[in-house]
Amino acid sequence: MGQRVQAEIILMVQKAKYLSLVVDSTPDLTHIDQLTFVIRYVSQEGQVFERF
Repeated sequence: MGQRVQAEIILMVQKAKYLSLVVDSTPDLTHIDQLTFVIRYVSQEGQVFERF
């Protein structure tokens, strides 16, 4: 199921008119960095989506 969701997000991002990517890192309690990716895009219909 995860691959299906990922494939759908990739397809929507490829069709997007505008796209932004935010990457952030913060250490957890064991001092290991946890990396976060946030994708925000505007669909062809003008709707804004945010996926992370």
